[in-house]
Amino acid sequence: MKKGASKKVAYSLIAFFVIGGLGFLAGATWSYLDEHSGTAATAKVTRCVSSGSGRHRNLYCTGTWTVDGRTVTGAVYNGRRHDVGKSVSVRLHGNHASKPQIGVSIGLAVFGILILAMAVWLAVLWRRRGRSAQAT
Repeated sequence: MKKGASKKVAYSLIAFFVIGGLGFLAGATWSYLDEHSGTAATAKVTRCVSSGSGRHRNLYCTGTWTVDGRTVTGAVYNGRRHDVGKSVSVRLHGNHASKPQIGVSIGLAVFGILILAMAVWLAVLWRRRGRSAQAT
């Protein structure tokens, strides 16, 4: 086996984990900003529809809210089935409203940090392996 090949594999694996971890952290940031920026408003959830089956079921909710004196109908992200008929606090973003929930952002951030920690751990192992090989 070539010496350079194992080096390329190690660097590629570490880069994969770094890029993946940064991707999760970017997703956490985007999710948080989407759910906590925009104009605060109240939307009445009018309908929620499930699609898919079993574990892969998605819930799509629609609602109405008022902007500048006119009523708008659109998607309500993060709506729940029990929200139908209720008025919920949302943040408006053009054609959709986001019901704030911090759980997704926290989950993405935790996974991003864990994946970056794995990259650091692999880098430390690789460096130690290199130093022990040079000492012998």
